[in-house]
Amino acid sequence: MMYKIIIGFLFIFSTFAMSAQQNNFLHEVAIGVNGGANLYKVSFKYNNRAMDQELGNVGMSMGVKSGISVRYISMKHFGVQLEANFMQGGWNEKFKSNKNVYNVNFSDVKISRRLNYIEIPLLAHIYFGRKLRFFVNLGPKLGFLTTYGKLESNLSSNQFGVFKLNDPRIHDENNEHSKLDYGLSGGGGLDLQIGRLHTVIEARYTYGFGDVYSNSKSDIYQRSNNQDIAITIAFLLPVKTFYRN
Repeated sequence: MMYKIIIGFLFIFSTFAMSAQQNNFLHEVAIGVNGGANLYKVSFKYNNRAMDQELGNVGMSMGVKSGISVRYISMKHFGVQLEANFMQGGWNEKFKSNKNVYNVNFSDVKISRRLNYIEIPLLAHIYFGRKLRFFVNLGPKLGFLTTYGKLESNLSSNQFGVFKLNDPRIHDENNEHSKLDYGLSGGGGLDLQIGRLHTVIEARYTYGFGDVYSNSKSDIYQRSNNQDIAITIAFLLPVKTFYRN
């Protein structure tokens, strides 16, 4: 699926680029930094639905996201943006009060694991306006796992024994996790230009098509994909402008 998405976006980019070369337009290359808050979670789904009771409530948690951005405006209303970002991810889950799992009391049990990534999004950048622009970014992203944190929990030995020995979400010794993530990102925001400096505020949602753990029919999980919402501010400075006839 990701292969088809990337091919599709490359086709769109090349089509716009060819169109851009037919017009006398001031092209702009800008480089800058970005940073902000990242709300993240991992969505789990067991192959055996009877095991769903072993999952707590997984909500959004907050981390940080920061990196560098390169943006190329190739024609009126359109450009391409490439980023390299550090992103904190993972999940936090909590079991409700009076929650029982296989007749074992799991009231207020908390489980969490940190997953940090270097992510590389390649985004179509569509904008409207001049000094104050509204824009939309959309495109695929790749993520490379840099930190697979140890399980953090308040599980008792009795509660810990409930989980299957081959459940990688719980057991660190079953360290079979994917180091590559991929997904689709989309967001929008405002770009305010004062002098040469662009101040960019954006909200972006990313849905992961890859899974943290194996998802074949013989594995425990059918799905274990990342999702995040990032709210960032970026500062971009044009480093090159040119005309292409």
